[in-house]
Amino acid sequence: MRFSKRVKRINYDPNDRKAWKRLRDSIAGYDRPDVVRFGGSDTAAAMGASKYKSRAAVWFEHTRQKEPPNIPMNLHMYRGIHSEEMIAMHYWPYFDPDKPDAETMLENAEKGNVIRECRKVYAMLINERTPWLFSNVDRAAYAQKGRPKMILEIKSPLGSTVDSWESGLDPAYTYQLQQNLITAECEYGEVFILEDNTVPRLFPFELDINLAKEILERTKDLEQRILAVKKLTFGKTLTDEEFNAIAHKYEPEPEMTPQYIEYLKEIYKPENAHLEGDADEEFLDTALVLLINKQKQKDLAERAKIYEAMLRTKFRDDDGNMLKYKLNTKFGGVSWKSRFTVPSSILKNAEEAGYVDELKQKLSNK
Repeated sequence: MRFSKRVKRINYDPNDRKAWKRLRDSIAGYDRPDVVRFGGSDTAAAMGASKYKSRAAVWFEHTRQKEPPNIPMNLHMYRGIHSEEMIAMHYWPYFDPDKPDAETMLENAEKGNVIRECRKVYAMLINERTPWLFSNVDRAAYAQKGRPKMILEIKSPLGSTVDSWESGLDPAYTYQLQQNLITAECEYGEVFILEDNTVPRLFPFELDINLAKEILERTKDLEQRILAVKKLTFGKTLTDEEFNAIAHKYEPEPEMTPQYIEYLKEIYKPENAHLEGDADEEFLDTALVLLINKQKQKDLAERAKIYEAMLRTKFRDDDGNMLKYKLNTKFGGVSWKSRFTVPSSILKNAEEAGYVDELKQKLSNK
């Protein structure tokens, strides 16, 4: 698929992961004082949608206080990388978006009835209109089957991962995909997943103008904060005190999220503390509440393991296979697939009715 003349395409070898990482870090501008670019995962973090990283952590990495992330290969990544080609060749071409079910796909495959074709891209894209963003695009497809030209993402997540997506796709994916459309100047894309490397599912998505505007505004603000720090500190030998006096002025606002807490733990490690001070009563009260709640959380986690073990013994057939259940309660429907799922609206209704406290008491007596 051809991209606009405004889109710069930098190809890479998908089989050379080290070269890919060097290219990504170079495009991101880690080694330059005048360049900052965000990939899809950084943008998801900047928008507060990442499970793994906060907006402040992105700022921290790009100001070169921390080395660019180097995530080692693991089994999930290995499976995803090497199953992508197989899915693109033997699943997506036979999957009819107008009849999105596995039976129709199998029938098409048996008859050799190719519904659509895609092309490999394997390139980093930079659009001159949004030079602070870049997208890693693996595949694309020209207009066919009533759909316009598209960006295609192929994933092979575990069923438990898919179950955790409360509505549609993971929010982090949503921001990454919107960025891909912005960079490639496309209005349509698809995410095709093979759940548990078995069940095909299709998630079409379109360019959301309001969401795109929000992405551009927030990432542009973060880019300007990082460039301001780089301009004053890059290549200079500064003491920690001198650097912090500059950098903290441009640091993003604090976020009360687990990802931000992990960021604070990383940069404020106990071995890095050199100052002493007196704590007031409010500080000590807050610390005490934190410790109490941590212990409660630990106790609840242990009990949750026991309850989950109880559930797993219930949801198996005589041969030991996991079963799928759906139960309608007076508060709504709950389900078990690869994990137990209770919609938040049902929990709220049950809590308001006093049912949760009643149930906790009942279980504690077992």
